[in-house]
Amino acid sequence: MDFNNLSIMDGLLISIFSMLIVFAVLLAISYLVDITAFFANFKPKKQKESSVEDPEPRLDLPEEGADSRTLAVIMAALSAMGGEESRFIIRKIESQEAPLSEWEAAGLRDNTHRRPS
Repeated sequence: MDFNNLSIMDGLLISIFSMLIVFAVLLAISYLVDITAFFANFKPKKQKESSVEDPEPRLDLPEEGADSRTLAVIMAALSAMGGEESRFIIRKIESQEAPLSEWEAAGLRDNTHRRPS
């Protein structure tokens, strides 16, 4: 094939053929990614045990209940933000998972300490 004497039809034919090759390669890459993701997330099925035991009912009870002072502070803050017509109800209070660092505890003590006027 002489590229100096290439007709328009030959150019279009080469372009379409090249686009089909690129499309096929991209499709193959897409399927390879899907297959890899399938095998990466593959988890073997566990065999069911023959004896089925009734699990004990799990109660979501807090380990340490919130004291009344903490509840009062939270309700006071909510009612101060909402005004007189607010009807906030505490449904659940969760304690922080990580304890406060010494710097955080000192900052809380300094900011919540009442100073005589």
